[in-house]
Formats: sequence, C-alpha cells, structure tokens
Amino acid sequence: MNIIKKTLSLLSLVLIASCSSDDNSSSEKPTTPEEGKKASSYVFVINSLTGQEGGTKYIATASSLTEGVIKIDKNNGIETDSYSFFVQNNQLMAAVYGFSGQSPLTFYSLNAKNEIVEGTKLATETIGSYGNIGKTDVVSATLGGNLFAINTELKQMTHKGAVDFDKLKYKDEEAGGRNLTGVFAVGTDKLYIPYSVSPKEGDTKYRDNTFIAVVDYPSLKVSKTIIDDRTGLIGSWFGMNGIQQVEDGSVYAWSPAEKSKNPSAFIKIKNHEIDKGYFFDVQKASGGHKLSRAEYIGGNDFLVSFFVDKNIQSTWSGVTKLAIVNVSTQSIRWIDTIADHEQMPYKQKIYVEKDKKTVHYVAPIEKTNRFQVYNIDVATGIAKKGITIENANDVTAISKLESVQ
Repeated sequence: MNIIKKTLSLLSLVLIASCSSDDNSSSEKPTTPEEGKKASSYVFVINSLTGQEGGTKYIATASSLTEGVIKIDKNNGIETDSYSFFVQNNQLMAAVYGFSGQSPLTFYSLNAKNEIVEGTKLATETIGSYGNIGKTDVVSATLGGNLFAINTELKQMTHKGAVDFDKLKYKDEEAGGRNLTGVFAVGTDKLYIPYSVSPKEGDTKYRDNTFIAVVDYPSLKVSKTIIDDRTGLIGSWFGMNGIQQVEDGSVYAWSPAEKSKNPSAFIKIKNHEIDKGYFFDVQKASGGHKLSRAEYIGGNDFLVSFFVDKNIQSTWSGVTKLAIVNVSTQSIRWIDTIADHEQMPYKQKIYVEKDKKTVHYVAPIEKTNRFQVYNIDVATGIAKKGITIENANDVTAISKLESVQ
C-alpha cells in the first residue's frame, strides 16, 4: 500500500452544506425547536469543488433527507481544515492531519437554535485510527502507536497507553502504528485493534491471516493477540470498519481477503478466541464476489458492499453493489433499487436511525460532481432516492445530532 499517496489523499477529503427545498438550492435556515423540545439535524462532511488541495471543506446540516438539494458554496456550512470526523455523545469530533505529529481535535455540536457551532479544541498527536467505547469515551491510536482515551463530557484525555508492538510480531514480520486499521469496543473493558504485519521492505507474506490485538481498558495495554488463517486481513487504511459486537453480545469480524488465496468472509470471536465453529464464506454465498466494506445496521444485519468484478485484485477502489447480510442466518439480500456504483474512499457513508428501521446511504452519481442519499427500508431492502448533494468531489461523513439546550 502506498501510504504516502493515501496520506496525501486524506487532505483532499470533505465537507458539508445546508439543505434546500427546491432545485435552486437556497440555504435552508436552521429550525429553532419549540420550547422544551430538542431538534435534530443531519450533519454532512463534504468537499467542495473549489479551494486548495482538492476543495474547501465544510460541515453543514439538513433537517430532512427525503428530498431537496444541497449545493456547496461559500455561503453554506462551516469551513474546516479537518480530515476525519466521528460522533460520540451527541458531538461531532474533527481531527486534523498533522505532518508534524501534532494536530488538534475540534468538537462541534448543535446549539439551542439548531445551528452547528465550533467548540473546544484539544491538542493531540495525529490520529491514525479511533473508536467509541461506552457512552462518553473515544479511544484513539496515533500513527506512532500511542493510545489515548478522551472523555467527551470533560473534553480531556483521561487515559494513556501504547501498543506493545513486540507482542504483535508474527514470524519474521512486524507491525507499526500505520498497520493498525481501527479501534473497536467489545464490552466495556476490551478493545479490539485489527492490524497487519510487514517486512522491512516490500509487501507482507501473510495476507492469508487475520490479526487482532486485544487491548484492556482503561489500562490501554495489549493483553493478547488473536490470529486466524481462514480469511484475510481485516480493515483498510483509515476505513475504521472490520469488527463489530452486535446486540446479542456476539462479536464478528470480516475481511475482503485482498490478494489472499482465502475467501472473503465473516468470522466470529468468542471469549477473545476465534470461534472455529463459525465461518461465513460470503464470497461463495454471493456467487463469487468479494466484500468491500460493511457497516452494522442492527440485530444481526450488516449493510455490505460487494465488488462487481469477481477478479478484482486491489480492494481500494472498484464498482460495488449493495446487500443486507445477516450473519446469524448467513443470508444475503441484494438491494436492487441502488444501481452499481463506484466505491467511495475509506468506508461507507451511512447513518442508521435509532429505531434501526431506516439506513441512509450516500453514493456517487456517475460522471457528475453530485452524490445521492438513498433511504433504505431495512425490512424490505427497498431504497428510495432522497436529498442530492451538488458541487462536491467527495462526501466523507453523514451523521445526526440533537440540539443542545
């Protein structure tokens, strides 16, 4: 993987705008909630077509995703220099990619008028991967392999640690901070960090293996590693997907099996060990398609992107099609109401409503500078077109926040 190339591409990621109710796309004013009631807005991160380094970045809101157009221009949204965004405790956090190794983490929220506002800036090392644990904390791994927890109520670091890379060695290859592909909570006292290993020069020989570091929380110390040889590596550079604890407590991991002789599959982890009795070969079940990305949408269901090309080598880009995959029944339901489309960078851009009945999915519209939000009914698998985003070269995030009274 060309880390430098992909690192530079992070700087040309995204931001956002406000919604309108007509094709002329005039800015939609935030709706002030009734007294005693909380309003909410969908929050996008969108990259415009103008500006330096691939476009000016904005954060903006929309009150509805059913119809309308968002146009990116200097009058819409809040401009930001951040590159990665995640939500915890009703706050949007934005991380800056700092080549010096230092970069601020900025908190955003909706005020009482339902307007997006900038809040606290927290000095941190450059974040390479991250994940939520509990209702208030975020744990981040830096590019150098340091770990730190942030309490979003206190707006400060509460725990620090570091990955012991000696424990992640595999035969003649080692892991480093850039080999970590995500941070995933399992219960309230464990974090799973998928990783790869690499030689001093060239590509790894161990693409037919799955590697997961188990980190104790809050000590942030590596307690063990989990290794399997039935599928491939988990996750991708800056994808933050690959492991999920579902509602019944079961833990699943999945791999696109890039450049592996093994199939693309879901595996199951039980008591911090591989469950050898479970193996869902989605490549076989889908008719020969490797999965690209997957996001948990509730119950035992995942929204999964599959590559259309059955002979694809690199999983960084390619045309994909969507399906709802149930990891308990090991079934696949194709979503035929969304056309095959080019995979977006890093991960799927989705938001799942709290009732788990509707998933909002962002897809590029081919050969245009436009993106379509689809509203997917989970029960039927039917998607309907919603709001459209124009004058953008990327959409990096979609989420939803409630106004703070």
